[in-house]
Amino acid sequence: MKQYIFLFLFSCVWAGTANADGIVKLHGRIHAPVSDSIYITYNNSRLTYDPVQQGILLNRDGSFSTTFSVSERFTPVILKHGGMKADLVVEPGYDLELGAEGKKFDSSLHYKGYGHEVAGFAAQHTMDRGLMENYLLKMQPRFGDTAATFKKEIEALEQEEVLYLNNHMSGLRTDFVQFWVTYYHFFSYFALLQYPLLHEMAKQKTYYVKQVSPANYESISDIVDLFSDSLLGVPTYRMYVDQLYKMRMNAAGFVNMPNDPDEAKRYQQDDSVMYMAIAHMPPLTAQYAVANILYANARVYPLARTEHQLEMYKGRWPDSRYITLIQRQIAIMKRLAKGQKAMDFEINTPQGAHTKLSELKGKVILLTFWSSAYEQGMADLYIVNKLFNKFNENGVAFVFVSIDGNDQVWKTSIEKYRLSGIHTHVDGWKSLLAELYGIQAVPTFFLIDKQGNFATDPGHVPLPRLGDALSNELSRLLKE
Repeated sequence: MKQYIFLFLFSCVWAGTANADGIVKLHGRIHAPVSDSIYITYNNSRLTYDPVQQGILLNRDGSFSTTFSVSERFTPVILKHGGMKADLVVEPGYDLELGAEGKKFDSSLHYKGYGHEVAGFAAQHTMDRGLMENYLLKMQPRFGDTAATFKKEIEALEQEEVLYLNNHMSGLRTDFVQFWVTYYHFFSYFALLQYPLLHEMAKQKTYYVKQVSPANYESISDIVDLFSDSLLGVPTYRMYVDQLYKMRMNAAGFVNMPNDPDEAKRYQQDDSVMYMAIAHMPPLTAQYAVANILYANARVYPLARTEHQLEMYKGRWPDSRYITLIQRQIAIMKRLAKGQKAMDFEINTPQGAHTKLSELKGKVILLTFWSSAYEQGMADLYIVNKLFNKFNENGVAFVFVSIDGNDQVWKTSIEKYRLSGIHTHVDGWKSLLAELYGIQAVPTFFLIDKQGNFATDPGHVPLPRLGDALSNELSRLLKE
């Protein structure tokens, strides 16, 4: 889409952020269902991927009824039944009646009730264009192209979405049209911001890229500062805010220098992004941008530094909605810090055996949280399998915790990916164990020493795909 078209819509007044959580009602019937449940998944947090997942058991006739709470003006939701997925977009107050055929769930959805226009549009878009979240995946084959070519391709893809909207916008309110155009415009910006790294991965044919060619940053040269507090409710706008200044600094070679003895240089990029956000972004966007950096830094930087910066943040924005989330993140990181006792939990294997993590004391443990729903993470698990063959007989226990809520999906996935080790599973992201271990992405790895203590700080376990570092760390721990 041409820049001037978006700027026209951008200039319109749109209250893009809901003031408080609101309830959505969803009920209906799936004719001849192919599984016993329908699942809804959506993200209800701005600072992290913290999905709400609700499984609703169908009645014998395929009917169901549920309610759920959303906190934004428009919230993208994924519906899932029998392995099929479809988009739904809702706002507080929607009262929707769903109908679908079980075997054709993703291509037969239709709605009645308050909000049916937007819900119906999202369902039709799924059939015709695919899931909203797959927009970046459509560009994946093109990341190997030159930056100039990629920019043209992403503009063409965005234009396709605009044309689709133009052809199907009858009955849609102006505020939703603005949300939809905004969503894809900033998704296009995000793709351009990701291009430098992803192009290098495609060129080198590896996930592990030590250095990005300066020429790759041509992809971001035309991205403008397009900030508005009214857009904070749009997830792709927040993705753009997270990345813009960071990528510009990467292009200029101004990066964090983690091994420099000067603390200011070790964190120079993150600190500069925060200063620029405060200076150049509107107040609510700046408040979000700085909070997001502090939230992420709590996982990888010394906690004393993040706590100090949080106090400065509270002085500037004492009523910020993000303070509690950052404090919770810091508390989790303290619980998971190197030297702390690993929290014990029950292990219930697919074979029906029962044990506890603490009963493995005396062994080095590689603890992996994973999910079959995130196939891009399986590359790491294939390498973990190789480590199992090397270390299993030498005193290392490989424990896998699946966050797949479905028991059968979990068991089938173990066989599909041939994961060797001790297996258990929990009921999704919101399970007590996943929250206790601060799981915000999968796969997530923890190293536990022979005494049952965390052997590294959270986020500092070497990723399996990054060479021999994890193998070397396991060898070191075995010698202690």
